[in-house]
Amino acid sequence: MCHHFEDSLLPGQNIGCALSRARSQLTADMDLALAGTGTGVTSSQVGTLLLLSRGIAHSPVELSKRLAADPG
Repeated sequence: MCHHFEDSLLPGQNIGCALSRARSQLTADMDLALAGTGTGVTSSQVGTLLLLSRGIAHSPVELSKRLAADPG
């Protein structure tokens, strides 16, 4: 688990923690922005909607592969 919460990455710090923090912040910012649209769409649903609307994925299997999700 990452316990560093500084705004910058210093040499020797774990890049995985920095990427995890960035992803968490981006997700929170997207959810906040999407909440104001009144659509009920969350950040976790945006990837699926983009893949379908742009014709990149056409089936649940393709969506799972593109989103690196277990189709289970």
